[in-house]
Amino acid sequence: MILETRKEKNSNHSHNNKKMIKLNIILIVICLAVLAATTQHFFKEFKYFRLIRGSDEITRLEEKFSRIKYMLPPNGVIGYYSDQPHDSFTLSVARYSLSPRIIELDSNQTIIIGNFSQQSILKKYAEANSLYIVKKIDKNIVLFRKGID
Repeated sequence: MILETRKEKNSNHSHNNKKMIKLNIILIVICLAVLAATTQHFFKEFKYFRLIRGSDEITRLEEKFSRIKYMLPPNGVIGYYSDQPHDSFTLSVARYSLSPRIIELDSNQTIIIGNFSQQSILKKYAEANSLYIVKKIDKNIVLFRKGID
């Protein structure tokens, strides 16, 4: 009987060891899952902080429009033209960045901001409307003035 009790104890001890190993494996899997989720969250937050720092599209456009702000009259109406049919985003940022000036979809103003997808369209538009380039902001956005330079 004493031998049987020792065997039962050893069997129970072995059974408890197997339970502990299973429990440790489960804990390791849970820790790895939490680590993976935390890492994913970290990279999302890192991307968010990069946006706050100023690398988002709105901030980049604001910076571009700030390069011509000093060339514009302090108030009044500025024309805006885009060869892209749905260009409300860039127009909205221009209106915000250049306020209190009024930016209108109008090619009949003395000063016009143009947003072009292709250089050939830019040149044709300038010639057709008797415009000259005052400043090229980037490869797409241009400040025009009516008349002869």
